[in-house]
Order: sequence, then structure tokens, then C-alpha cells
Amino acid sequence: LGWGGWLGEEDRRACRRALALAGAEAFGGRCLDRLSAGERQRVFIARALAQDPSLLLLDEASSNLDIGQEVAVFKVLDRLRREEGLTIMTVSHDLNLIGTFCQKVLLLKEGRVRAEGDLQDTFTGRNLTELFGTPVETSKRHSGGVRVSW
Repeated sequence: LGWGGWLGEEDRRACRRALALAGAEAFGGRCLDRLSAGERQRVFIARALAQDPSLLLLDEASSNLDIGQEVAVFKVLDRLRREEGLTIMTVSHDLNLIGTFCQKVLLLKEGRVRAEGDLQDTFTGRNLTELFGTPVETSKRHSGGVRVSW
């Protein structure tokens, strides 16, 4: 923001571009309290994108969203990764979203790294069973991801 906290034309262009990238153009003129949780999350992603980052750090980006909204948010993030070259690091407990959209995984337990690496090598039933203390099975998706069941 410029002097006095006013947006300049360049700032407005950055905001419009960020809203478009996040698939949130329709929400640009609306108050946050009038948006659904999924719409609000896309606006928050746009707010971060307006700063033109090379890395986006997200903590439970899909928490409190229904499955349709979760998938929509992760599709936006995946498109940003593929088309804009944005590096995205996210914390998530949704194993199937991780298995569908992530390429690299870092598994933490009690603050210590238990496994890290490519999704296919790291996101295994054995590693997840050890991590969560309950039997977990994984299978490869035809799309290249990993399906998780317990």
C-alpha cells in the first residue's frame, strides 16, 4: 500500500490478477462475512497471491470445508503450481487430498520427521500406520496419486 494506505493502480491490477488466479473474481466486491467458507478461503489465497510470492505456506487450507469446497481449493492450488510455477507447502490431515494433489510429502510425529520424499515412496500404508497408530492401506491411483483407506 502506498502512503496513507491507499491502493494505487498497480496494486489494483495485482489484486484483480490474484483474484483471477484464485478463481475468486466474483467475490472481489463482496464482504467476507457474506462469503461461504470455501469462497473465503479462495479470497485468502488471492490475498497472498497479490504479493506475487514464489512460495505459498498454508496451514490446513481445507479445514472446515465440505468435500466440494476442499477439492475446489486444492484444484486451485494445483493449477497455480502447474501453470504459475508456484511452490506450495501445506499442512493437512486429509490423507486423500494429500494423496491426490501433492508430489512430495513430509510426515511428522511428535515434532520429528518420520519420513520424507516423493509421494509414491513416502505415502505408504506402513508409514501411515506407524504415524497414526491405526491400520492404514494405500493403493496407487491411475492418475498417479495415492488412495488411502483405513
